[in-house]
Amino acid sequence: MPAEVLVERVIRGEDPTTLLGPYFYNTTTIYNAAAKGYEFVIPVNPGVYLVTALPTVTPQNSATGPAQIVVVDLREDNPDLVQEDGLRVLDLEDPLVLTDGAVYTVELEDFVSNSRVIPLDLTGGEGLLDPDGEPLDLNAPGTCLPGEGCQIRRIRPVSSPLRVPQNQIVRFVARAADAAAE
Repeated sequence: MPAEVLVERVIRGEDPTTLLGPYFYNTTTIYNAAAKGYEFVIPVNPGVYLVTALPTVTPQNSATGPAQIVVVDLREDNPDLVQEDGLRVLDLEDPLVLTDGAVYTVELEDFVSNSRVIPLDLTGGEGLLDPDGEPLDLNAPGTCLPGEGCQIRRIRPVSSPLRVPQNQIVRFVARAADAAAE
């Protein structure tokens, strides 16, 4: 299934004023007929990153939700990085798999009709550790840039925030509670 891949830089023991941006990336997967699957390429600066995928196209009333958030070490000293055509490349150990999520219905009572809503997953990153074994809190200012918590917590593609309909009731799919705890 096509997906939007989100990648966000984690700030660990670095001076944020010396880091090169951007810090948040997104791209759409591309179907590779030879591999019979979807692939993506995102050029980033060395560092530690969070990676996930969101479904871009789902059948109506589908419960297909986001992939789990994973931590990827792209620091220059990582021995898993390989040289290909002069570039350092890392293939993800495990593929990003879109999972069955939980469908939520929310009433947005006091929102005006031209509001854009970006639902965030506040628990999907629980239990994540950085490559040095330190816990990551994706809701804490300072874990990612800018300082309002990590953008990767969003559960809707970057280009499609929820729009408030006239009845002010919206539905969206998030990571299921049991999947988020894994």
